[in-house]
Amino acid sequence: MNNTEIKIKPMKKINIMVVSHTIATRCAIINSLAQLDSQYYYVKDEKEVQDIISDVTFDMIIFDSTLPESNGVDFCRVLKKQRITQSIPIIIISNDLSIHAINEGYNAGASGYLGIKDIESQLMQIVTGELEKADLHKQHQVLIVDDSKAIINYVKTGLVQSGFNVLTAENGKAALSLMQKKRPDIILSDIVMPEMDGFAFLSEVQRAPA
Repeated sequence: MNNTEIKIKPMKKINIMVVSHTIATRCAIINSLAQLDSQYYYVKDEKEVQDIISDVTFDMIIFDSTLPESNGVDFCRVLKKQRITQSIPIIIISNDLSIHAINEGYNAGASGYLGIKDIESQLMQIVTGELEKADLHKQHQVLIVDDSKAIINYVKTGLVQSGFNVLTAENGKAALSLMQKKRPDIILSDIVMPEMDGFAFLSEVQRAPA
């Protein structure tokens, strides 16, 4: 698809970090995103990313997989484990388009994965789609109700990495108390819990005024 065919929804000015030590790749990325109202921050390696990440609120990170000190997949995992970067959409640019490499990228938390030769034809569509999705997720709050801390942490990590705002409660009674102050858009509840189980909790939720 040619970039000129993509209809861009109005967005606020966005901050995009471009991580590549190759000038040609940087230029290809910027040229393909010319229609976006963006501020670009260029960094060459992992160290420069860590130096700048706490100073700017980024909406997107795009990097090629040929980083000096680690491959893109490993670095993606690092960023997705850090609180400040875990909810930022990450796009990996790579020459390796094998099924294994692509699966590794997505399993590491990447929102998109494409070949260097596909930057011009596909990057704009992927970036705009991920920005719209991230914006939608930020507007929604998810409540996780479960007495297992391990399950709560596992589910919460995935949701936060996707950009959702997350609340947690250890049982139905605690969840109802929390909901008196904050009203979630989505509720994910366990069934078997102490004090108030999932059935009783959801029954109370349905009776509560909207």
